[in-house]
Amino acid sequence: MLEVEMKFAVASPKQTLSIMKELGFNPIDKHLELDRYYNAPDRDFALTDEALRIRQIGNDSKLTYKGPKLGTTGKVRKEHEVELTEGSARMMHQILMDLRYQPSLEVRKQRTVYHHAAQKDIEVAWDEVEELGNYVELELKVPEGDQAEALICLQALAQALGLPAEERRSYLELLLLKNT
Repeated sequence: MLEVEMKFAVASPKQTLSIMKELGFNPIDKHLELDRYYNAPDRDFALTDEALRIRQIGNDSKLTYKGPKLGTTGKVRKEHEVELTEGSARMMHQILMDLRYQPSLEVRKQRTVYHHAAQKDIEVAWDEVEELGNYVELELKVPEGDQAEALICLQALAQALGLPAEERRSYLELLLLKNT
């Protein structure tokens, strides 16, 4: 599967949320996400455009690997995820440390997930990212080969929502840039 995602900085939160509501998007979940990113001992993920993280949401965690971005529009990349239990998340962190993976940065965000009854496959996330501000992420997960159609769908939704130019950099990249 490929993750097809587009992200946009939000200049006018009230207006954007109003348009989302008018278009029929309703909040279905709100939670705090803590993403702990790691860098490999044998290559720099910032240079290879890869990501390895443990995401914690309450007592639930996932280990996620994201491959390099494909193409020049949106963020299309291979993604592999494994669910972790509370104890296995701590153990996975220790395994990564023993393998000489280095923690790079933590990204904290309050995420509200929105869905539309007629567009169930599209996930719209409203992110309030510490140190960065508000963002909207539009996401579809599709089989390889379907990414062009998915990007067209997400671009149309972004236009309907009145979102500005796309931000292709990850929250991790934006935080690293801000802290240098």
